[in-house]
Amino acid sequence: MLYGLILAIRHDLYDTHLLPSHEVDVPTICVGNLAVGGTGKTPHIEYLIRLLSTHYKVAVLSRGYGRRSHGFCLADERSSARTLGDELMQMHRKFPAVPMAACKNRVEGIRRLKRLYPQIDVVLLDDAFQYRALKCGFNILLTTADNLYVDDHLLPWGTRRDLLTRAQHATAIIITKCSPSMRPIDKRVLDNKLHLPTFQKLFFSHIVYEPLTITAQHPLLITGIAHPSYLLDYLRASYPNIELLSYRDHHRFTRFDVARIRELAQSHDIIFTTEKDYERLLLTELPNELGNKLHVVPMSVDLDVEQPELERLVMNYVSESLRSH
Repeated sequence: MLYGLILAIRHDLYDTHLLPSHEVDVPTICVGNLAVGGTGKTPHIEYLIRLLSTHYKVAVLSRGYGRRSHGFCLADERSSARTLGDELMQMHRKFPAVPMAACKNRVEGIRRLKRLYPQIDVVLLDDAFQYRALKCGFNILLTTADNLYVDDHLLPWGTRRDLLTRAQHATAIIITKCSPSMRPIDKRVLDNKLHLPTFQKLFFSHIVYEPLTITAQHPLLITGIAHPSYLLDYLRASYPNIELLSYRDHHRFTRFDVARIRELAQSHDIIFTTEKDYERLLLTELPNELGNKLHVVPMSVDLDVEQPELERLVMNYVSESLRSH
């Protein structure tokens, strides 16, 4: 109740303009959630990069959760998870030509990106749905199929970090981590639970992992993500005896963790990990020591039959915003 009261007061201060919300002179698309984490923001940002980069000059701005740097930090060839955070570094490795930066102050971050890259057409904001100091043009709210925000509770009882009423400010809502074989009736059940207003569009996405071609007798999965069960279930289909070594989300591997993984590597012929975890493992000597034994499992997201509708909404927003700007 106390946490909810604090949130209500904070939003009221912004709604009554006692706290300022700033506009920027470039189209902005935010991908966020109401939960603490684990809804799939990073792969959805990557999806938008692939979509928009065919027509526009795209940039990405993130807070850079877990980084050790301060202020505005531009991604370059010297960057690592230590300076950018693991998620932004993962995206920078995949899209090195896309300008990316970490900055806690999103308004200042966008302005500095525009000064450095005047040709930027649109900025993608990673996890800025709660950042009220910026008036974002297009908000995409993510919620997982097995833990809809309407079924969740505020911290610390649940994992929701904002009020349910904030969902009304989303332009589009994507229910993530759905089954690839989800039936129309299952989608209708989820749609009915959310009770969305007519101006909001609902979409569904599912995880796509890289096909596995590796032979392993004693595999191990190392993760430091919010919900490793999705990847573990996928790997178990090919490796029923796979073992899991799980850490908390964004875990920074210590020398004790390195020693433990080094010891486990002696009894396992393949060690799987996620792209995000790999960025933090690179801060240790383990990738060099493990060599070919360490295998990263890339993931992406795929939207169902509604994908053309989402792409139309996003592309129309960017083109209309550029004309108005």
